[in-house]
Amino acid sequence: MFGRRQTTETTETTETTETKEQKEQREDALLDAALYDRLAVVISALRDGVDVNCKDCFGRTPLHKAALCGHSEIVRILLDHRAKVNARDRYLSTPLHLASQCNHVEIVRLLLAHGADLDATDIYGETVLHLAAYKDHTAVVQTLLESDKSLLRRRDSKGNTALHAAAAKGHEQTVTTILQFIENDSCIDATNHAGESALFVAAANGHVDIVKALVHANARTHRVSNDGSTLLHAAGLGGDSDALCYALSKCGDALETRDEMGRTPLYVAAEKGHGGAVTAFLEAQADLFAINKVDKTTVLMAAATNNHGNVVNVLLRQLVPTMTAVDTASYRALMTHHKHLAAAQVHLGQRNAMRKTAIEIASSATKQLIENRVTSLQADLDRTHLAIQAKEAALAKAMQTQEWTMTKQLLREGVPVTSLDRVGDIVNAGDAELLLTLVRAIMEADNMMLLQTLIRTPELSKPARNQLAQDALVTAVTSGKTLSAMNLLRMANVNLNLVTTEGPSPLHLAAKIGSDRVLSMLLAASREDVDTINEGNTALAIAVHKGHVDATKVLVSAGANPSFVLPSGYTVLATAVRRGHQELAQLLHDGIYTTVPTVTAAAFSGLERLPDGGFGAIEKVKWSNKCNDDVLIRKRPLHGYRSAIKSFRSEIQLMQSCWSPYLLPALAIVDNPTDGVQVVTPYMSDGDLFHYLEKQRTSTPNDSSDSNVEFSIVHVAWVIANGLAYLHAKNIIHRDLKSLNVFLCAKHGVVLGDFGIARSIEDNMTAGAGTDVWMAPEVLREEDEGDRVYDASADVYSFGVILTELDTGREPYADSTLKRFEILTQVRTNKLRPTMSDSCPQWLADLAAACLSFDPLQRPTADEIVAILAPHLDDDRKAGDGRLVPAP
Repeated sequence: MFGRRQTTETTETTETTETKEQKEQREDALLDAALYDRLAVVISALRDGVDVNCKDCFGRTPLHKAALCGHSEIVRILLDHRAKVNARDRYLSTPLHLASQCNHVEIVRLLLAHGADLDATDIYGETVLHLAAYKDHTAVVQTLLESDKSLLRRRDSKGNTALHAAAAKGHEQTVTTILQFIENDSCIDATNHAGESALFVAAANGHVDIVKALVHANARTHRVSNDGSTLLHAAGLGGDSDALCYALSKCGDALETRDEMGRTPLYVAAEKGHGGAVTAFLEAQADLFAINKVDKTTVLMAAATNNHGNVVNVLLRQLVPTMTAVDTASYRALMTHHKHLAAAQVHLGQRNAMRKTAIEIASSATKQLIENRVTSLQADLDRTHLAIQAKEAALAKAMQTQEWTMTKQLLREGVPVTSLDRVGDIVNAGDAELLLTLVRAIMEADNMMLLQTLIRTPELSKPARNQLAQDALVTAVTSGKTLSAMNLLRMANVNLNLVTTEGPSPLHLAAKIGSDRVLSMLLAASREDVDTINEGNTALAIAVHKGHVDATKVLVSAGANPSFVLPSGYTVLATAVRRGHQELAQLLHDGIYTTVPTVTAAAFSGLERLPDGGFGAIEKVKWSNKCNDDVLIRKRPLHGYRSAIKSFRSEIQLMQSCWSPYLLPALAIVDNPTDGVQVVTPYMSDGDLFHYLEKQRTSTPNDSSDSNVEFSIVHVAWVIANGLAYLHAKNIIHRDLKSLNVFLCAKHGVVLGDFGIARSIEDNMTAGAGTDVWMAPEVLREEDEGDRVYDASADVYSFGVILTELDTGREPYADSTLKRFEILTQVRTNKLRPTMSDSCPQWLADLAAACLSFDPLQRPTADEIVAILAPHLDDDRKAGDGRLVPAP
């Protein structure tokens, strides 16, 4: 009967026992009527003066019971008779708790209208939102959040939010509803007392659709819980293969992260017996040989101890490889197989902290599986060893009997050469392919004594000797054998080509593998031009392309030119920027631009006057005493006004203090008594981004172009974002960021320029600056329209406008019929923003929307933008062609 009423001690003695019993009976009747929807009885009891807030033995009032069972009319009548809307039962539940838990939306709304406390928590610390989310009552969740969004931040006694509750139970619709309310809200990453976010909880319970929804809503994937567990640990715990594969795609770099117990994600999955998850981890190249650093147990031990036979089988198949065609396998394949078998044998004999092996601690069911595999493993080892010995004997016989075809075949298989007893016969065979194969085999074995024996053979001609030494050097460099390369360089009576324009060039190969030690040796021994082009690239360009920082430093120190123009049309520096190598780009930039000299006007010869820029007159010039053919730009103040000159000098000072590969550099300062101060910069042949996009939009396939270089959307955005990040880190905002101030060049790439009104960030910065359609709403505000203070986030808004230009290929608001002042009015009042195209990828549209947020606090920082762009640097789209295809 849901409990009888509860009795209360009283000091009143005026009532008789019979009167108290009658009162209790009337109250019980009211409680039962509220529970069983007896409306007439409720009305009658209330007319007779029965206490509307009486309680049963569980502390529940009639309002509790009616709310629990969904009797809305009775709830309404009880409330009209002043029932306590926030009454608590023994479990501290209010009527709103019970209505929310039982999905009575109408009653929830009714209770809220009468002042029900949304913040009330029950004995478990749960709010009404927790209960509704846990039960997947989406309509109730929607109603509660519409009343008070702050409920999202409330936690239960374990620190869980409502999002945690819905995610744990796999309630996708409720999670989606909650996410609509926490857009751009940090509580999506709120953690419970265990340090687990809702994303972690969803993965740990195997709810892949919720994991995807949370990640799409920008939940952080690399958060670590209090015990050191990652999202991959959670996915391994949950065991859902789809959730795990999705998590791997987002944070695969955490594959070998260990929690406080020393467990990797693979270990957790094996321990829990999730065969599918274990397979997925192994396919992702998880380390099967990883050993728990706390108790020295292996992944196999974790599965075997817990009697997970299916997982033990999966692990053994991966741990102990099989080779069916041992007799026909190549020597190299046999050696690899033998190595794997030997490693497996050692691993199976691994002892934990208690000095027990996997067999000794395995359950009875899994013990036999492991014992069988250990027995077959030893047989495989013996058989493979015999096959290896047979190959080695076959090579010795083939060389002894001068069977050169068989000799070459075995050498290519990787059979090692142990002696050259009849080297003269090999040379006299006149088989150049045999000699080359032999040299490569000797270098693979790193046997310099045999190499010297071969090269010093009297039967070899000098050209042949040099060629063999050259082949040996190329092999040594390619395989990173530093000592062998050093010995070859010291070898007498051979001439080596360390830098070649055709064929394998040792210097370029060393740059490719990033061996700074080999590079240093080659550069010390070579007199060739370090900027020699081999197969379209210099050694420096190759090192940059591969992202080898130390190799790049060695080459730059040896005089390699970062400004060298490659056959692609780009400089090496521009190549580094395009590849997204931030550290390398800065390193190369610092190697080019060290100081800004002050020179006289006579140092330059004018070539052509160009259209004036917004803050200066510009012309093409040549630097007379420079040996290169670079065309430069000389810029001076457009007007002689003090304000213009002051702004121009400020721009020069900023250019002199800011050294970044993403900013337009100052090459020289011209202090001209006649025209005042001038600045010289590189000539950006493709002009500014605004006019570049215009040209792309209006050109036809038959139009000729001065540039054969295409600039991708992400590349342009990458440069701008990095330029802003650099400026903002120095406490400087650009204040006039627009497509007209982004410059492009087939040679120098993309740079951000025109710092005429840039200035240090101040707490009270309010002066409107920049070009209006790119300006943030807070910069456009009138004095009587509220807070006009702005900061670096104003630049981020302008960046968002440029993203819309890059995506659509058109200027902002090109399709609008509004007049310019009407556009600006709607922008500053949060009624209008430039838009992206329908074909724009969702990630880019989301980024633009975030940058264009009306609230400056909701915009990402420049550093955050850089992080968002980084995974998309290889996306394929030239600016303005109407399509953007994200990289796979």
